[in-house]
Amino acid sequence: MTGESKRDFPASISFQSAWYPEYNAIETYFSRLHVVLKAGHPVCDVLVLNPVESVWAQIRVDGATWLQTTDPDVEKLEEFYRRVFAALAEAQIDFDYGDEAHLAEHGSVDAEDATLHLGAMRYRVVVVAGAETLRDTTMQLLRDFRKAGGTVVFAGRPPTHVDALPSSEPAAFAAAGPNVPEPGPALVQTIRQHSPAAQKLALSDNVAGLFAQVRTEDETCTMVLLNPSETRAVEAVMVRLHHAGPVTELDALTGRATAIETADEGSFLRWETSFRPLQERIFLCGAAIPGAKPARSEEFTRSETVAGDFAYELDEPNVAVLDTAEFSLDGGPWEDAREVLRVEKALSERLGIPLRGGEMVQPWAREESLDAQGTPLSLRFRFDVESLPQGPVKLALEQPEEFTIRINGTNLPSTSSDEWFIDPSLRVVTLPPGVLQKGPNVLELRCHYREGIELEAVFLLGAFGVRPGPGSHVALTTLPARLGLGDWTQSGLPFYSGRIRLKIPVGSARHLALSPLGAATLVVKNPANGKSQILPWAPFACDLDGLADAQGLVDVEWVLTRRNTFGPLHLVPMDPAWVGPTQFRSEGEQWSDDYQLIPVGLAESPSLLKA
Repeated sequence: MTGESKRDFPASISFQSAWYPEYNAIETYFSRLHVVLKAGHPVCDVLVLNPVESVWAQIRVDGATWLQTTDPDVEKLEEFYRRVFAALAEAQIDFDYGDEAHLAEHGSVDAEDATLHLGAMRYRVVVVAGAETLRDTTMQLLRDFRKAGGTVVFAGRPPTHVDALPSSEPAAFAAAGPNVPEPGPALVQTIRQHSPAAQKLALSDNVAGLFAQVRTEDETCTMVLLNPSETRAVEAVMVRLHHAGPVTELDALTGRATAIETADEGSFLRWETSFRPLQERIFLCGAAIPGAKPARSEEFTRSETVAGDFAYELDEPNVAVLDTAEFSLDGGPWEDAREVLRVEKALSERLGIPLRGGEMVQPWAREESLDAQGTPLSLRFRFDVESLPQGPVKLALEQPEEFTIRINGTNLPSTSSDEWFIDPSLRVVTLPPGVLQKGPNVLELRCHYREGIELEAVFLLGAFGVRPGPGSHVALTTLPARLGLGDWTQSGLPFYSGRIRLKIPVGSARHLALSPLGAATLVVKNPANGKSQILPWAPFACDLDGLADAQGLVDVEWVLTRRNTFGPLHLVPMDPAWVGPTQFRSEGEQWSDDYQLIPVGLAESPSLLKA
């Protein structure tokens, strides 16, 4: 994380991130899901011709900005493409996209069973939708497929070109049907009539929008259902699957297996389930799993909330960020305080030193600076102390050996120590007892500035609270005695980015639900028996079997990101679609002198469900 490296993207997927010890749970979750979605053979016999060549045929030099087209004709193709995907996926019809180059090289028709072959797949329905041009080889394959008894469905206007030349052939071929005017219910109904695979799964009428994939292997099949909505829950979903039981639900996050009660309906199995926003459910049909527990009733006799503040612990010292400094170059007058990267920009312009950023030459490839001596530079960071900290206070900074460090006129050692904070590049110097004083304090750094000296924020560490003020000013206060509802960045922890462990009384409750702010994940723990449950996404809720200690308390850890420590701390808006090196050097309306902090805390009182 030295210098500009901390602003690279993505953030460090290593020990520097507080959530790294839990990251294996996320990777295990996706690994389990991957195994399920790759096992056996997909129950899929629908091929949608990918109209990408119709897009390539219309690409021009000024036709796009970054990854977004500016051509209205291409945008119409993309919109139609999205509609076709939504119409089929939201109706639980599994399908593959067929690339015309692959079809030309590997596609064939089996006249005996009326299927189109592509690799290991066999298709009974081909959908042509949203294409302007088709290859002549594709047209011939479609003719052979229809002649053998396969179904070719056209949605919307048929293509008007063959091999990018005007042609009436696709329209004449499409006239034999079946045709539907646009992607929607008519397309879904037509596919279901001709696709045996699409007839194997049926869901109740209230579940439009769920995605599904069914795969078979020997005598078993697995089914994954997904609610893609971020806001909409789907209740009372009746599942009908053409397969034999038993049925077991698999939880990709916890690894638990739950036996599901089903009813026979002819050759179909029927059972009921439900979905939270963004929830997936995995069902294994046709084989019992030893140790699978019976489904547990979610009926509770009463619910209650836990009011009040909570005892808490921090697993790292609290942090005060000092990122705004006055500066004096080569013995000149002191210049007004500004954020350190803006100090660096001013020095870059005056001294001709290349500015660091996303396009910089990487440090290991950089030639030695011709100005080995550098230019004298002094930086002054100001902060207040409203309450003297209890216990030692430390200073963390990069390249301490390059600086003379003084605080309130007292020199500090600048030789590199073995102690570091978050990353080995952030070396730690302990402040002498009594060096801090109530009221204004000044930290001064002096160096000979040259290429290779990286101006960065510095950090005070200790058992103190922090109150951010206007214009990037900070004051050291006392830590709060307890934490309750609201944003904890306003309660003495504005820049803290480690773990915050709350002691929450749950008594004999069976279920706990939380509404955290700013956490990368939550971890519910019982230190007495070592049992824990990771809650990496909403809803932040879990059963409490074995998680409460003898006193009826559970430990809940807010595991944070490093955003409020390393920034970008002055970016407006504070939570953009993506963050890279440029966002740390924003200007104009995208800059605020005041700190822009991601809220961290508890939005609502914890909720308990009891039997």
